[in-house]
Amino acid sequence: EMYEFKIRLKTKTGYIVRTFCNNPGGEVTLESYDDFLTVNGHANTNKKTTNTNFAILVTHSFTQPFNDPVGYGSYIAKLSNILAGGDKVILQCYEDFKGSKRTKKLGRVEPTLDPKHFILGDLNLALPRRTIESIIDFLERLETVVRGVTYPDNLLYGAEVKFYANKINNDFFGNVKIIGDCSGWTRSITYATSHGYLIAKEF
Repeated sequence: EMYEFKIRLKTKTGYIVRTFCNNPGGEVTLESYDDFLTVNGHANTNKKTTNTNFAILVTHSFTQPFNDPVGYGSYIAKLSNILAGGDKVILQCYEDFKGSKRTKKLGRVEPTLDPKHFILGDLNLALPRRTIESIIDFLERLETVVRGVTYPDNLLYGAEVKFYANKINNDFFGNVKIIGDCSGWTRSITYATSHGYLIAKEF
């Protein structure tokens, strides 16, 4: 009954996994960076599909001496593009993802992404093992709350990668304020809107 549900779980790997950008009646889209493609999703008011899409985000934290999380995420995205032929993303059925098998045909769920932008493949070849285990653990436990989320023919697109900005000190710029996700203080449309409201109340 909620348009966008927010679920956050500490999985058996120790990684935090959460839902993001839930789109009832939505569609999957491409997001283009300088030298790689990722997936995203949106919903239109006047154009609805029969699917619901949402992102599953696995939070990665690193320790010294490693200090290039953006490079790490970019590399995973680039690897998935390479496996998909260079300018496409990977699409996989959940049953195949869980069983580490390449998807060769689709079932009842129709992709909302244009077929020219994806290939049927295996995300296990691009994602790190702990990330894969975290996603499976998250979905299997989510099944107890949202029945049908682990249906064998449900589709996974990959990869979606989110890069977070550093938190900006809004006192530094005087009358210029930076709000929302680009400020590093929020992680969603709802929080970004609230952040703008709170900053505006200070003036």
